Amino acid sequence: MVRKLDIGCGGRGSRRPGFAGIDIWPKPVDNPAPYYKLNFVTDKLPWGPNSMDEIIALHIIEHLTRPEGIILLQRAFELLKPGACMTVTCPDLRMLATAYVNHDEAFLRKKHLGADKEIWPGPTLADRLNWAIHEETHKWAYDIESLVQLAADAFAKDQTHEVTVSGDIKEYNFRPDHETGIQIRKGNKHGPQ
Repeated sequence: MVRKLDIGCGGRGSRRPGFAGIDIWPKPVDNPAPYYKLNFVTDKLPWGPNSMDEIIALHIIEHLTRPEGIILLQRAFELLKPGACMTVTCPDLRMLATAYVNHDEAFLRKKHLGADKEIWPGPTLADRLNWAIHEETHKWAYDIESLVQLAADAFAKDQTHEVTVSGDIKEYNFRPDHETGIQIRKGNKHGPQ
């Protein structure tokens, strides 16, 4: 039974032990982890409210428009059990913009973790910045303030749950040298006193 979701895990499936992967790509043949080919924002989900122990959405929110990002947060939050947490990460727009303005070529020439391939290719700093922000299918860029605001907008009308948003992420190979992210915890239901 699925209790942890990796939203936007890519066509390779989730590589996180105990997580089921979700993406729009066909099921990977070489990954035995549970996998659901669906669009998390628009498709009917096979799980009900309060059914998940944990949800991660690592480097997926930037592939959505801002309104789609709000829908992703709302749908994932509905699936979380009270006390459960969702982690959302993406490239940090503030760091990228600062590196560009400061002509920080070393920052914009970072390599993938454990690889020799540059994260943002291109012959000029402007090309590298554009790659980081628009990278083929990126639709919206965030810094920590805009991610927190996205969560605030997503849950502004929710009067039934306590929502806690934190920017303190230490797991999932989080790279504070170029990423930003938030963790959203679902509190217990508030009922009439």
